Amino acid sequence: MSKSDRGYYRQLGEELVCQNCGNSFTMDVVGETAGGCNPVPILEENRTVTALEIQISYEFLKESSDIFANWRR
Repeated sequence: MSKSDRGYYRQLGEELVCQNCGNSFTMDVVGETAGGCNPVPILEENRTVTALEIQISYEFLKESSDIFANWRR
């Protein structure tokens, strides 16, 4: 697959499929392997998970802004 600078995903069973480049990978490698469009891990200290939503801290997003710098609309 080609390199993706804009990954957004759809879950199909136990796999995530990048809707930008078509790459797919299993849930157990999310944040474990580097490269391509594998999502960046958001550790427990940077997120709050409830039954309805996942909240990501502003500080984490601000520190990680370079991840989103090349996204196209």
